[in-house]
Amino acid sequence: MDPLSITASTITLIQAAGAVSSALYEFVATFRNADTRVASLCTQLSRLIRFLEAVDRTLRKCRGPLSLASMDEDLWRQSALSLEDCKITLEELAIFINRIKAAAKSPGLFRRARVALDLTMYAGDITGFEEKIHKSNWALQTMLSAIQSMTLTNARSSSLSLRGNETQDKILYELGRLKSSIEQSIQASFHHSDGFSHTLEDPSDARVAYNLQKLARAAQNFHSSASSTASTRESSSTIYGANGISFWNVQSDAAMSIRGGPSLTPNKRQQIDRFVKQQRRMTLRRQRKPLQHVPSSAAASVVRPCTPEPALAVSSEESQETESNMSEMADDNDEGDDEAEFQSFLLSGLEEVAKDSMLNQEFAKAQAMLEEAIQRRTGSTSEDAEFKQLQIQLATCYFFQHKWQLAEPLIDSIAKSKANFDPVVCNLLHALAIANVVEKRFEKAIAVCKQALQGKRRLKRDFGDTSEKECNETLGLLATIHDLHGNRLDAEALRRKLSNGFSYCHPENELEFIVSHPKLCTEVF
Repeated sequence: MDPLSITASTITLIQAAGAVSSALYEFVATFRNADTRVASLCTQLSRLIRFLEAVDRTLRKCRGPLSLASMDEDLWRQSALSLEDCKITLEELAIFINRIKAAAKSPGLFRRARVALDLTMYAGDITGFEEKIHKSNWALQTMLSAIQSMTLTNARSSSLSLRGNETQDKILYELGRLKSSIEQSIQASFHHSDGFSHTLEDPSDARVAYNLQKLARAAQNFHSSASSTASTRESSSTIYGANGISFWNVQSDAAMSIRGGPSLTPNKRQQIDRFVKQQRRMTLRRQRKPLQHVPSSAAASVVRPCTPEPALAVSSEESQETESNMSEMADDNDEGDDEAEFQSFLLSGLEEVAKDSMLNQEFAKAQAMLEEAIQRRTGSTSEDAEFKQLQIQLATCYFFQHKWQLAEPLIDSIAKSKANFDPVVCNLLHALAIANVVEKRFEKAIAVCKQALQGKRRLKRDFGDTSEKECNETLGLLATIHDLHGNRLDAEALRRKLSNGFSYCHPENELEFIVSHPKLCTEVF
């Protein structure tokens, strides 16, 4: 692909990104809490538009026939692929926004609740779009740095009047920026923060990451060529700044990997891990082979600990039988390990299907998957973090189906131990208290709400895991329950402890509380 085609693609992407950005900001302005959930996505989208405009401006300035002559075909081709990735991401994001907006326009009393639920349940998709656009931004930054470096290098070689130190410094400065962009692009291609999509689970993210790596490699090859062309003070493996200080010393992949340098990428680390595990298996197999005879001279050199009684001599047949038994035991252990590994693999599949079913609002299917996963973990308790998480997910699934009576024993079981208390458990207790209020079970509602409040206050005091607003929400609920139960004095006393300026708004039911909470569903799933 040539520069004119890149320019045309860039203009198209600017228009598409502008349309998506307008739709996103319109949606944020319409619905409460939407801004907090898509703020980072809006930021990445704004950066994308700025980078696209910068690339477009730079290409328009390169009007001379030799301005971009040294940029090889591979770099243009990888640039085109990265722009195509950007185009696909914007198209997918536009479809996603339209789907949420369509749900928002549907009639009904719970229209806003449905929108809040969609934003909560699809938080992973929102973050996935954020990461893919983040990768596209680094691709554009790398393209921009390469184009600027190329323009200066070609201008210097085509005009004798530009052979001064000033132009040399500019070239080295742009090459330094290109080098930095390459490094950052490689890091971005492997980057997965807490909420970000996972490359192995998201094929489109895997494609974007792969093409970003290829673009970085092509840019690295261009950088090496441009560095050789530029006036360096020593060999082409080192680039020097104007003050003679080296700022990038190129080493081979092998050398840098052995030293644990920047080329020790996550993929290479995985290869090393696989190699180490393979070596361990080979070691175990060797240990199962019959022991070889040790020469007496070697045996004499070994210092043995004193034993209370001498060991009885063992015949050769007995030794072989013992070794055979040990080998069989080792094989049995391997089979047990394989079965445990398979069961863990199967459980992971059940949990993933349950999560996808929740995202698609197929709650009955999610319930069946989670119940099966819990049943397969026979003997586990709520002290087991993974088992506790399954219980929390199942309880939340029950809430979404208005089956809070089934969620109640699960939450009560988890809340028996103070060690299990975290913001999620406290908020599920809060939801359970609301469910009891709706059924006019005030005594139970008060007991459960007190558990939630005490847990939140303890988390805030000891760990800072809960905000003042969270504590106020549960305190306001407790005051409301006392008020409905006829305990006017207790209700007034509790309201007196609310923070100045805080106003409690009581939800219609437990489900409205869950879907309107800004973090609960994303922390559960």
